[in-house]
Parts: sequence; structure tokens; C-alpha cells
Amino acid sequence: MDNRMIKKLLNSISTRSGAAKLALGVVIILIILKVIVSIISNSISITAQATDSFLDIFSIGITIIAVRMSVQPADEEHPFGHGKMEGGGCFGADSGISGLGRRRFHYLLCDTAHY
Repeated sequence: MDNRMIKKLLNSISTRSGAAKLALGVVIILIILKVIVSIISNSISITAQATDSFLDIFSIGITIIAVRMSVQPADEEHPFGHGKMEGGGCFGADSGISGLGRRRFHYLLCDTAHY
């Protein structure tokens, strides 16, 4: 690789959206590897890890959308810019993950209690 290409790559990763895109790529590669290892080893633990990584995709996807919205310049409706969207995106991702966890917990306690 050329030195200029490495600098360009590092500069693109150093941005907020570049970091989120890199994280998304890494998580997708990890999911693929975990699924392959899970199939080969027939391990329920690795299958659970692969399933957990899907939540990471959800969270990173919301982060990418929030970062894209937060870097928009100020306009008439938002004279101070859109910077707060990043925090709103984090709150949305956390709420979604918490909701899924709460639903699963309710299923484990209530729906399986009569068996």
C-alpha cells in the first residue's frame, strides 16, 4: 500500500461516521465467523454470541443514522445545528435493546411459569 492510501484510510476512519462504519464492518465479519464456528462446533454458546452481535448491528446502524443527521449544518428551524441528534440516536438504540431485554425477561418469567 502506498503511504498516501494509508493516510487517506486513517483520515476516513478518524471521523465519527468513519468509526461507526468501521465498527459495522467488524461486527458483520465477526457475525459471519461466529456463525461458521457455531455450525462447525455445534456450540450453543457461540450461537448465542452470534445472536448477541445482531443487536450490535442494530445499535451501530442507529448510530450511523444519528451521526449523519448530527453533522448537518444549522438551518432556519435548527439555528444551533443538529448536534443533539447523536445523543438522541444513542437513547433510541439503548431503548430498543432494553425493550428487547425486557420482553425476553417477561417471556422467561411469565410464559414459562405454568410448565
